Amino acid sequence: MTGTVIPRIAGDRRRTGLVMFTDHLGRPVVVDAGAYGSLRGLPRVGGTVPVCYPRDRPAAARLWTPRYLLSPAFGWFLTSTAVFVCATLLTR
Repeated sequence: MTGTVIPRIAGDRRRTGLVMFTDHLGRPVVVDAGAYGSLRGLPRVGGTVPVCYPRDRPAAARLWTPRYLLSPAFGWFLTSTAVFVCATLLTR
């Protein structure tokens, strides 16, 4: 995704701008690109910057929504499990 460089507030003495972009849910996010030191190569205000934004909780992906339950991989899993159980019961 791409972010846009926006200006800082008038009283801030740092020269680099802030980067604003939207996350995967469409919420606006503002990142201070030079918070940990001077950042070279940031375009002027109004320029665009590529942004790589990690999600906060990747382990909390909602896997039990209907979208995932109806996926082909889950269907193959259910089918193979049912066939295995039936084959095990029939061979006894």
